[in-house]
Amino acid sequence: MAEVSYSEIDVEQPEGGVFVPGLLCGCIGLLVSLVLLKLGAFDSLESALVELLVNELRLSQSLVPLSFSILLTAGALYSIVIALVILDSARAWRRIVIAVTSWVVVVAMVASLAVWDIYFSPFIVLSGVIGASFCAVLYSHVHRMPCDALSHRKEADTWPK
Repeated sequence: MAEVSYSEIDVEQPEGGVFVPGLLCGCIGLLVSLVLLKLGAFDSLESALVELLVNELRLSQSLVPLSFSILLTAGALYSIVIALVILDSARAWRRIVIAVTSWVVVVAMVASLAVWDIYFSPFIVLSGVIGASFCAVLYSHVHRMPCDALSHRKEADTWPK
């Protein structure tokens, strides 16, 4: 029996979808954030962030926190939308750039809302977005996405002949 190395085996990736896997990735990200919230992982981070905003940045002592339902809705929508955008983007580097940019946007919302004396706790939304983007990038790495096939076809058509 001849030895066959793994590099010689051409395994075709299964065809991936966008909508249903995007919804699942977003829901997984939201579930991760709810489990972390239930475990109390955000308690010390919350108090440290409020102390930073009030004492170090000298913002108002009367920051009005957003309600849990608004945070949960924002987390759900943002997690699902980011997962769908990542799955519908060609190339791995673009997916990673979208994921990291979405994390930065969530963190930047804290300072921009604090200017109006609104306390935005980023931890529910941020953990949901990180979980959803991780799942979406992993899914797109394992599957052959439709946008990658279109991207390769366009590159083949644009090369000089």
